[in-house]
Amino acid sequence: MPFHKLSIFRPALVVLMTLMGFAATAQTWTIGTGTGSNTTTSYPTPFGNFYWGNRVQFLYRASELTAQGMTAGVINQLGFEVTAVNTNPALTGFTIQIKNTATATLPTAAGAANWETGMTTVFGPQSYQPVAGWNMFTLTSPFTWNGTSNILVEVCSNNASFANNCSVRWTQSLAFNGSRTYRADAAGVCANTGVTASATPTTRSNIRFFRNVAAPPNCVVSPSPANGATNVPLNTTLSWQNAGAGGTPTSYDVTISVAGMGVIYGPTNQATNSFTLFQGIPLPANSTVTWTVTAINAQGNATGCSNFTFTTGSLLSYCATGATNGGDSDIGNVSFAGLNNGNALPTLSNPAATGTYTNFTNLAGASVMQGVTYPISVSQITSGATFYTAAAGVYFDWNQDGDFVDAGEGYSIGITAAATPTVTTNIAVPLTALAGTTTMRVVLNEAGTTAPCGTFAWGESEDYRVTVAVANNCSGQPNAGTASSSPASVCSGV
Repeated sequence: MPFHKLSIFRPALVVLMTLMGFAATAQTWTIGTGTGSNTTTSYPTPFGNFYWGNRVQFLYRASELTAQGMTAGVINQLGFEVTAVNTNPALTGFTIQIKNTATATLPTAAGAANWETGMTTVFGPQSYQPVAGWNMFTLTSPFTWNGTSNILVEVCSNNASFANNCSVRWTQSLAFNGSRTYRADAAGVCANTGVTASATPTTRSNIRFFRNVAAPPNCVVSPSPANGATNVPLNTTLSWQNAGAGGTPTSYDVTISVAGMGVIYGPTNQATNSFTLFQGIPLPANSTVTWTVTAINAQGNATGCSNFTFTTGSLLSYCATGATNGGDSDIGNVSFAGLNNGNALPTLSNPAATGTYTNFTNLAGASVMQGVTYPISVSQITSGATFYTAAAGVYFDWNQDGDFVDAGEGYSIGITAAATPTVTTNIAVPLTALAGTTTMRVVLNEAGTTAPCGTFAWGESEDYRVTVAVANNCSGQPNAGTASSSPASVCSGV
């Protein structure tokens, strides 16, 4: 066969199998100490295309594996080091097979009996384009080395044209036959049992084995709230992310402490990487909270992890609300129990009417008492010259559970009109309202109805702080009063 074969390159999908994406530690072992490489025309090589097809078996002795510190166990990847691609094209039907074997040296004679059988296919067949550097292949069926046998690896591909061999790092002058090769310009090379005499059997491509080792998780990262955050809602959701390295957690131990109170929750094991505070936990306002998350899997716990801290505010967080369009109808003024916020004038063409949602919980807010009734008024303004009627409603989280959906927490204030842009109603504070600071939400919606959560086209929502005081207790001796009666009402039959 003439040496001056025309190089033919067909663009192909480049598939690079690299060491990436493992959520565990890894071990690698490189077998073969040689620093040279095959040429564009010489064999053995796992990436051959100087002839159409290339079938090669490589033998790696157990003594070589253990000398590199390799132990019995699963092999997740293997690979070969390409020192030069040499216009080698994508290899068709590229296949890798492997087995444990007692064979200590490979025979040089042709014949089916001299090619190892009983191999396990661990990659391919598929098109593969070699690249410079280590070409690592993730085994579709992880292979287990028993720790005592030799390992036999077979690589084969069969194109319909020729170009050049990739240069692959190899070791020469082995003390045993470490390779056997068959190559031909023909189809069916991978099933052929011939042998190519010009391929030196004491020369063998270096190989790298990779093992994905189970390990305990690393410490979690990216806490939310951020470490050191302030004014955090009392019912915030704690969340975290797994570290990119280390083993994959299967659960987490969560512990929550409050300055001056000690541990108020945990350590409690849970499967998810988030936890909502306040529900069932007496998390106090304006306090420093320390929380710890320990990632866990079957191999152990993350160790040496830092605590996270944040400072709470005095309020809960609530569902989202607000208009999707700025301008047009807005809340001009809210007046309730000592709160008087905003300006109700001018009603029309008011440049301040641009809000969709405003959080006014930074204001002093309103102060109410259990069992007492207070008037509330809401005034509507608009950015344009036309007044559109809207519904006004108000919602109170009387039981301080982080929502406005419990019975007695929502009130309709009224429907505005051009002649009456301010609507009023009376709010009777329940005797069961929890004492302390809570949230009031005012909603103005042109659609004609209001709801405490969700978005709407035109209008505005505003949140305010409300402080609820305990109802006054009676004091002193009760007045007995005066009772009167007549014989007819007291004595039966008289």
